[in-house]
Amino acid sequence: MGRPAKATAIELSAVAYGHRKRPLLFEDVSLAVAGGESVALMGPSGVGKSTLLSLALGILSPARGRVTVAGQDWSSLSKSVRARHRAAQIGMVFQFGELLDELSPVENVALPMMWSGKDGREAVERAEELLERLGVHTSASTTDVVSGGERQRIAVARALISDPQVVLADEPTGSLDSDNANALADVLFGLPREQGCALLVVTHSAEIAARADRVLRLSSAGTLAADRAA
Repeated sequence: MGRPAKATAIELSAVAYGHRKRPLLFEDVSLAVAGGESVALMGPSGVGKSTLLSLALGILSPARGRVTVAGQDWSSLSKSVRARHRAAQIGMVFQFGELLDELSPVENVALPMMWSGKDGREAVERAEELLERLGVHTSASTTDVVSGGERQRIAVARALISDPQVVLADEPTGSLDSDNANALADVLFGLPREQGCALLVVTHSAEIAARADRVLRLSSAGTLAADRAA
């Protein structure tokens, strides 16, 4: 008997997006990512890969179509409810980590949980647990002294602090050397299996994309198609 299908955690349905009076960047784009599944998104620079992530994140709104993430249609939510849903259900990993250098690794990871009103001690304990699991030394008093590979693992830990249903990553290995990129990919693509979350990763690296369950390619014509079946 097969395992039950996981619920769809990220769904873009017939989405079109354009900036003001410029031509549409893409139209009629649809994708779905289930909990426990990883999808890599590839394509030339400038075709809108990061824009798709921003739509999934609820920062941008489509010109047409619907974007549903972790059970909520972004268009039905007020700005304040969007922010709460985003903080509770989505973890984001950026290319350069986007950490606060004056804070320690533990403080960087714990901060989103503290902002959500959780107990500070609980947030620190959770941050220390995540960093230990990801192999990051927590003794540094500031983050500007850690290596590039460690910075990205700190960013992953921060993305996981609220136990999100969805993790989005925008070129997470783009600033790393090959060894650190592969080490980070091991962590990222293990998340759906270990955490049960949906993972959507934008990357230019075919080697990194090959780790995903599915690979989609966004073309300069604005179409999205399967690049490789896992």
